[in-house]
Amino acid sequence: MKPQYVLITTLTASNYVEGQQFERSQQEVASTNQTYPLVAIGNGNRFRERLSRGTGVIDGDQDTSDAIPTILNPVEIESGLEGLSQAYDDVHLLVAPSTTAEGRQIKAIRAGAADPRVMIISGVHARERGGPDHVLGLVSDLLAARNSSLIYGPRTYDAETVRTALSAGILLLPVVNPDGLAYDQLTSSCWRKNRNPAGAVDINRNYNYTWHRERLMVPEAFDEDLDDPLDATYRGTAPLSEPESRAVAGFLAGHGSLTWFADLHSYGYKILYGWGLDNMQTVDPGKNFANSSYDGRRGLLDSSYGEYIEADDLQALDTVSQRMAQAMSQGSPTSYKAMPMTNFSLATGSSIDQAMGPYYAGECGAHRVNGLGIEFGSSGSYM
Repeated sequence: MKPQYVLITTLTASNYVEGQQFERSQQEVASTNQTYPLVAIGNGNRFRERLSRGTGVIDGDQDTSDAIPTILNPVEIESGLEGLSQAYDDVHLLVAPSTTAEGRQIKAIRAGAADPRVMIISGVHARERGGPDHVLGLVSDLLAARNSSLIYGPRTYDAETVRTALSAGILLLPVVNPDGLAYDQLTSSCWRKNRNPAGAVDINRNYNYTWHRERLMVPEAFDEDLDDPLDATYRGTAPLSEPESRAVAGFLAGHGSLTWFADLHSYGYKILYGWGLDNMQTVDPGKNFANSSYDGRRGLLDSSYGEYIEADDLQALDTVSQRMAQAMSQGSPTSYKAMPMTNFSLATGSSIDQAMGPYYAGECGAHRVNGLGIEFGSSGSYM
């Protein structure tokens, strides 16, 4: 069967209201006379008979470092997770208790150490393609190379380095939003949200700790309407109202060993870190999202308020983000930049706030988790 080819651009996304303006956006893209890559979506299930492999190999041998293979479809991603869990004793398949609106399960794997310190998610926004392929490919390649070496382009990582990475333990959730992914691949409609029939929700505005924007923030902090079901950033009717956000929150809460969290998206060569509701500061612990005396004063991004973060957490986030940006820049035609989340955009109800929130809310037994947002790819296309 011939692969389906899809054109996804940020011009499409920025002019898009879910399900309404795709044809108009295609015309606007054509009028710019710019060329964007066409990326095929795979048909069938290439992992039915063998393990999933990363983007650096195909059928085990052929080098594809200079080409992008077809994007994984939802069936392939699921079979890749299941295949890894069956092939390796230290890989365990995890299934969230709630199914999606369309009845799909949300699946993850725990790889390497039994007590993972790193959680990686992707596939939150359906139209931001490539994330599930990257993270599933990375973990499968690490597992396959632990007794040999791993080669990506000009870089070679010896077996000891690979084993060190796996020793940290990785909790991987490659597709948070399987309904949205399936719909976007079927329709090529630049779909962002989930498929809640009562009003599709932006999963990355539905998390718990900073969901109540109208209470936490100054009214002028946002120009998006989080309460309009037609808005691309509709936050839903309540915190964690969606099975997708509950799955992420449940995996976070169920693994007390976690110390790092990364949410992979595709827009603009950036490594983002920390709180999304205001600039960060390390001096006044009272300036905290859980302190109601500052309600209605957050989001101005000035000296009147700064969201508290412990100094060692901020230093760790900045140091790791800078190192990641430097390393990723070496493998990219465009340099990555590391920056606080609010330098990129304000966001409430995000996954990063969910990861960091329990500890800074003072919940009993909560552990510190440092949160990162990774935006791969250019600002000219979602892939």
